Amino acid sequence: MKASLLIWIYLILVLLLGCTIGMALLPLGAGLKPLAGLMVAVIKAGVISLFFMQLLYHHGTVRLFAAAGVFCLLLLFLLIAADYFTRHWT
Repeated sequence: MKASLLIWIYLILVLLLGCTIGMALLPLGAGLKPLAGLMVAVIKAGVISLFFMQLLYHHGTVRLFAAAGVFCLLLLFLLIAADYFTRHWT
């Protein structure tokens, strides 16, 4: 990878880190703050996956297995949420 691309990626990640810190300090409310934090975290994970794991440059099978991992993680979160919301709390 070129050094200039790595510097741009670094600057983007530092900017997203600044967004995360800024959102932690802003009074966004109990419902919006976790959603905004997760959105920034997903963007950071996407940048790291595309460039440092080099998913942008790979084809076929590597991208398929990365997508399968993300799908399994989303399925796990969905099942945990289904258990949490269908439980009878006393």
